Amino acid sequence: MDARALGWRLAPPWAPPGRLWLAWSGAQGDTLVRQDCLGLAAFLSDVCPVTLLARPEDLADCSLSAPPGVAAMAAPVPEGGIHAAAPLFLLDDGDRVTAAVHGGHPLARAMLQSAVLALAEAVEGLSPDRVSTDGEGTLLAAEGLAAAWGGVAEAEAILADLLGTDTVVWVPGDDLACARFLAPGLVVVNAGAAAARRAILDRTDRAGRSLTVLTLPRPHHHGGCYGDCLMLGPLVVVPAYEDGADREARELVAAALPGRKVTSFAATLLAPPGAGLGATTAVMPGGNKPDTGK
Repeated sequence: MDARALGWRLAPPWAPPGRLWLAWSGAQGDTLVRQDCLGLAAFLSDVCPVTLLARPEDLADCSLSAPPGVAAMAAPVPEGGIHAAAPLFLLDDGDRVTAAVHGGHPLARAMLQSAVLALAEAVEGLSPDRVSTDGEGTLLAAEGLAAAWGGVAEAEAILADLLGTDTVVWVPGDDLACARFLAPGLVVVNAGAAAARRAILDRTDRAGRSLTVLTLPRPHHHGGCYGDCLMLGPLVVVPAYEDGADREARELVAAALPGRKVTSFAATLLAPPGAGLGATTAVMPGGNKPDTGK
């Protein structure tokens, strides 16, 4: 697949959503966890169609519990969130979803089958937690990808072919942790992520702009990540952890994205360690022009 030659590019996280998958969280009897999961599903169903993904043995309980208008589907749900196992979606020059790439996880194949998207390519090692795009040809990528694919030059050639990338900013680590684009030219990192911040500062994107780094606080009582927001078109949902830093994080994101509606939702029970609400979901774009929010 030569995405760049075809004019295809990786969809940014703020692309208008077409559908959303959410992991059915918690074991049977974990009432509080499942209440939060169902609350998030109901909240998000006002934005786009939502499907709860449950392991086969949990499907009946999930189906009976799902809010009105929320679907349920049996799937090989991994531990630790579904985002890293999900596909990456490509947009054509008309902002329509045209193809997908994924790391080969069975969950990605099940999601693509349910979405009836036939054009997909599996590439070992590629996953949404290792790359983040600005939607304009610039990519943040974890250095672990370069190590796995034979070096920086080889990895950048592969990323150009698969994701339509022109410029790659390499970030230390096997995955991006909490470093990601919030908008073109704007990258969020967690406080304490000094190596990631140094790698991004003073770098320029494909358009020649210097990248701006927004540093968010870290929750004091939970190994979470405020930067792991859930972005759905103009809506940004910042994770909340019943922590004194919740309000500060939400206000910092809102100030950085004045063109978007910024809200928050409880993530303490839903988010895997070191992550936020983004790790619990996967979003397929809806095919309309992305709103950068800046």
